[in-house]
Amino acid sequence: MVNKAVTRFGPGHEPLVYPVTLVISLIIPFALGMLFYGEPFKVKEYPLSFIGRRMTPEGFVNTLAQIIFGLGMLVCMLVMLFWALHYLQQSNNPNRKWYGYLSLLTALGFLMMVFPCDGLHTRLVHVYGSAFVIGGHFFLLAIRLIALRKTAGLLISVALLVGFIAPVLNYAFFWLVKHPLHGLMQKPAFLSLILFETLACVISRYRGESPWITLRGKA
Repeated sequence: MVNKAVTRFGPGHEPLVYPVTLVISLIIPFALGMLFYGEPFKVKEYPLSFIGRRMTPEGFVNTLAQIIFGLGMLVCMLVMLFWALHYLQQSNNPNRKWYGYLSLLTALGFLMMVFPCDGLHTRLVHVYGSAFVIGGHFFLLAIRLIALRKTAGLLISVALLVGFIAPVLNYAFFWLVKHPLHGLMQKPAFLSLILFETLACVISRYRGESPWITLRGKA
């Protein structure tokens, strides 16, 4: 049933449908959450997780934005569950288990991110959820690029890998050292995952993933 839902968009269009659903399910709740935030949202300073806080950093009630953020994360969870089932049902994709299980991990992460990051007993749940989401998408994209190296070319594959890894590692460093600019560094990392995942999916659509290449070598 899941595969039929994807193929309704046209044969071979699955790589294009994936980033579209991902972008829509992520961008809309973030944009609406910022719009209805309990105070003017400081894009340069506040991490995106702050949208789901119960109270803003200035002490204002943030109920509406928190609800929007929570509903958005639940939608993202359902989207990733959908894609996990789709990937696991693919019989002609040697990396289907990697795609499927990482999508499940990402879905779990979105569910955990519903818990507010400013709660005494929920902060760690939110932090680990964010790690699952970022890590899941990170490895999903890396595996797709590895699978593309034979058909798209090594140069394109390496360029895309470096392009998305650099801002993600940069954000990870700023976050680990608790630098005041870690909220600002999150935005390029977030955008790079979306941008390069979309590019990889488009290339996968028109070049095709190599059917005999897996992470272990030839299938």
